Amino acid sequence: MTLDTKTYTFDELESKYRNFYAPAYEIYIDGSNIVTESMAIPSITVTTSVEPKANYVDFSVKNAYDIVKRDFKWLAQYFALGKTLEVKMGYTDKLKTVFYGIITSVTADYPAQGHPTLRVKGMDKSTLMMKGSKAGYWIDKKYSDVAKEIGQKYVPKVIVDDTQTVIGTIDQKGMSDYKFLRYMALMCNYDFFLVGKTMYFRKPLTGTSSVLTLSYGQNLRSFSTDMNLADQITKVTVRGWDDKQQKPIVASATEITKLGSGSKSGKDLLKMHCEFAANIDA
Repeated sequence: MTLDTKTYTFDELESKYRNFYAPAYEIYIDGSNIVTESMAIPSITVTTSVEPKANYVDFSVKNAYDIVKRDFKWLAQYFALGKTLEVKMGYTDKLKTVFYGIITSVTADYPAQGHPTLRVKGMDKSTLMMKGSKAGYWIDKKYSDVAKEIGQKYVPKVIVDDTQTVIGTIDQKGMSDYKFLRYMALMCNYDFFLVGKTMYFRKPLTGTSSVLTLSYGQNLRSFSTDMNLADQITKVTVRGWDDKQQKPIVASATEITKLGSGSKSGKDLLKMHCEFAANIDA
């Protein structure tokens, strides 16, 4: 599972995935494909998000209960909490990994009517980063050095862009690793996220090339777009204090890098009416 940065046409994807007929999936637990065990899994949902929360998967096994033994099958073998969980999805025989994480919840449901079922949920490795609060202290390190050190505790691959500036002291101050990584990313205007077995701590995306172009009425069934100035501002000024030179530090944001083909940004439209500035004390 990797972060795909290629550009596709709809026809290319349609050809690759057999005209999008016959949706298919595979579920691997500790490397074993449980679909081959004749499990009845009527549906599976994988939810991913750019929001600061873990990606997750949710599915049910309808034939897990053994009526004769009056017990659930596969519980110890596959559905033990903490086992690695990988999900592949696609069409016919063209499948790609869309989720990698661990089993975090197994629920046995005994209904008043019908057979008992198992419901299995899993979350990606970011859920482990979110647990607890840690105390860490680094001297003369870069944010990128600290991010790499923390990320390597959770995933086998960490991709980090050098933040260049050496910081005198970096203090985690009782935050979870996830919250601390988000804090460091915010401090240097970086993006931090996980994709599968890889953690990214990188400069923000500035590319303007579209990944895929869809056309309403052809391969796009419905679509809505919203243009909104409610949260836009025209200028950001940050003020701080230099302890060594005993004088204030003042800096203002530079011009933004516009994404897309529009000739005007929210800032441009607001300046036609007034200056809307945000002042931040660092």
